Amino acid sequence: MHTEHVEDVAFNVGELTLQSEQVLESGSRWAYDSDYCISLPEKLGNGASFGFNYNDDGALQVNELNFNQKTKFTADSTKLCGAFFVLKGRVSITTPVTGNVIIPKDHLCLFFIEESACTFDYSAGEHKIVNFTISHGLMSSLIAQYQSANSVPSLIEKHFICLPINSAIKNMLNQVYDCKLPAKSMKLLVQAKMMELMTELLEYNQTYHNSLATIKETDLKALYQAAKYLETNMQSPPSIIELAKIVGVNDYKLKQQFKTVFSCAPFAYLTELRLNRAASLLARTELSVMQVAQEVGYKHAGHFAKNFKLKFGRTPKSYKTWVSSKST
Repeated sequence: MHTEHVEDVAFNVGELTLQSEQVLESGSRWAYDSDYCISLPEKLGNGASFGFNYNDDGALQVNELNFNQKTKFTADSTKLCGAFFVLKGRVSITTPVTGNVIIPKDHLCLFFIEESACTFDYSAGEHKIVNFTISHGLMSSLIAQYQSANSVPSLIEKHFICLPINSAIKNMLNQVYDCKLPAKSMKLLVQAKMMELMTELLEYNQTYHNSLATIKETDLKALYQAAKYLETNMQSPPSIIELAKIVGVNDYKLKQQFKTVFSCAPFAYLTELRLNRAASLLARTELSVMQVAQEVGYKHAGHFAKNFKLKFGRTPKSYKTWVSSKST
């Protein structure tokens, strides 16, 4: 078993440089229409965040970032309300009040933060993240409509609620990404679409947690135990039948309910864990591609390389070379 000890790269959001006059240098389509651009420092990787400011404390930020290694950002204490959509990559958010919340790929996070500093941890590799903020007052009034639904977690009390991105939400995000109107018209349409999405999310939060309410508490614990077991045993994972026996449920229930909670089948969940871990090892260690493949549980380097390229857009070898060139 390989062990490693690598310190995270830490960065304060306030140290990033606003580059509104250099936006057009970026290859992203957002560069031509956004109000501002914040480039990722070369020592951390490449990419940028593109921002759109609206009245009443509303803002949209599209983040297209590729980190050389696991990176930590800290943001000063502030009030923040809105939603965070992780389309690629994996992010965790930590505050003194809430502790740590992990948002994997194809998940979103509704947030309601009261004057608290935040730490954002990004895994190594490519990230595509959209976050939309609205005013504290507007978010509070929207949430208040659902306070009578006692079975549904209150965002004001929990501060963060993580949900899988379903097909309806993905379609709405695609409409934002695919918008080809002139800049001013696009900005208005995007704002309207994101406000529609915020109202949809609060309704979705209610229906999603109502569906979870149909799962027994003991079964729900078993599902999270199964996910954790896959993470800690990715080198030699059990079959579905074996995993079901380990956590104490039948295999049919495990497959059905796992998808309800995690929005993917157990095998797809395992693949995502393996590839994220592989990207970290390639960036942080001197292990060869074959050694990394074995470390995360792949027996055949070809199969590993194929899956890795599908996720990261590069073969493991070229990814390792690219990360190495960025860090020198």
